[in-house]
Amino acid sequence: MNARYLLVLMLISAASHAQYDTPIAYMSYFNTQEEGLAKDYLGYMSAVTHSHSARKMERRRQEVLKDVKEALQNTAKMKAYQGDIALRDAFKEYYSILLTVLNEDYAKIVNMEEIAEQSYDNMEAYVLAQEKASERLDEAAKKRQNAYGDFAVRNHIKLIESESKISRKLEQVSRVSTYYHQIYLVFFKSNKQEMYLVDAFNANSINAVEQNKSTLIKYSDAGLQKLTEVKAFEGDYSLVAACRKMLEFYKMEAETKVQPIMDYLMKKEEFDKIKRAFNSKSEQQRTSSDIEAYNKIVNDMNKEGSSYNRVNQELNSMRSSFTDNWNSAVSRFLDTHSPK
Repeated sequence: MNARYLLVLMLISAASHAQYDTPIAYMSYFNTQEEGLAKDYLGYMSAVTHSHSARKMERRRQEVLKDVKEALQNTAKMKAYQGDIALRDAFKEYYSILLTVLNEDYAKIVNMEEIAEQSYDNMEAYVLAQEKASERLDEAAKKRQNAYGDFAVRNHIKLIESESKISRKLEQVSRVSTYYHQIYLVFFKSNKQEMYLVDAFNANSINAVEQNKSTLIKYSDAGLQKLTEVKAFEGDYSLVAACRKMLEFYKMEAETKVQPIMDYLMKKEEFDKIKRAFNSKSEQQRTSSDIEAYNKIVNDMNKEGSSYNRVNQELNSMRSSFTDNWNSAVSRFLDTHSPK
């Protein structure tokens, strides 16, 4: 809904605007209605951006839907201006598309939000759906605005193009969302991969740890490279910087902190094997060699366990710190640049 409003200067005289019996009054009717609707839509989109959730703003979406339906009904009731139906029909088409996008596309987005966190592919599809919905509205708005300009030409009205305050805010919301999404996807890809790595730790799966460690290094490297291509947003580099710190942590974790955990898992695997064999024998069957081997593996496990706990606590502390820094950077960025 990237609307652009026009300051109208009449080159012909108009007696009365009350009944929309002049072209300027006819155009003003649509302008006024559209500006009110744009304000409501801005409120919805701004709320979604600041809350990071379309689902939480479902009530606001329903309110905007109601307003769009009313605008469409009002427009459909408007008579053609001296037989010219083009402007009225352009607004009817625009509101119809807006209604469809809000009712269908955004309903789909709300549903996608529930599973977006499950995988990178789901998250990418979720973000893409939002961008496609925005693009569809932008295209419809351009067609509507072209019809507005054509109507002015046909009626000898000079238009001086000027963005309204609401229009500028809508454009800003769109720019902020697009910028945030490109960085968030970089963050999320490595973030999700690190979750898989932690799951492998918890599952005591050495093969899964090794595989997910390599993938995390690859994703972190690719993400860090991509961040070098992202420019600051209006001089603000904070989001990129916070994302970079997060990815550097993931890479460091995979490259230097996984091995002690792997050592622990391998020792645990050996310990479980010896323990099973030891417990399968009665006290009378156990030899001095059995007892010596068991005591040794217990001591080794204690040492590896201490190292594992130390590394795990260190990682948890660092992960929490960098995640808090990322979340704070996101909140500050959106509060600073996204209009309310």
